[in-house]
Amino acid sequence: MDTPLRKLTLTCPKAGAVSILDALDDIEPKILGYTFIDGQGRGPHLDYVNASEKVQGAMRVVLIVMVLPEEQIESVLAMIKEVYRRPQLSYWVEPILDFGKLQ
Repeated sequence: MDTPLRKLTLTCPKAGAVSILDALDDIEPKILGYTFIDGQGRGPHLDYVNASEKVQGAMRVVLIVMVLPEEQIESVLAMIKEVYRRPQLSYWVEPILDFGKLQ
C-alpha cells in the first residue's frame, strides 16, 4: 500500500452521534467503513446531559472507529467539526501496522 493507514477513533455524547454518523455516510471521497459502539465516558471535565448520568458519574457516549489513509484524516476531522459544533468530542489517531480481510 502506497499511503500509510491510520486508525481514527472519536468519542462523542450519544445525543450527538447521529449527526456525525450521517455525515460519515455522506462524506466524499467515501471512507471504507467504520464501527460504532455505545459506551460510557468518565472524566473531570464532562458535562452530564441528565440526572441519571450525574448519579452514575458517567456520560453515555458513542465510540466511532475507522481505518483511513493518513491523508484523509484531516478532511474527516474538518467535516466532523463542521457538523458537530459542541464540546465533548475527543479523537485520537494511531498507526496501523497491518490491515486486511481474512478470506
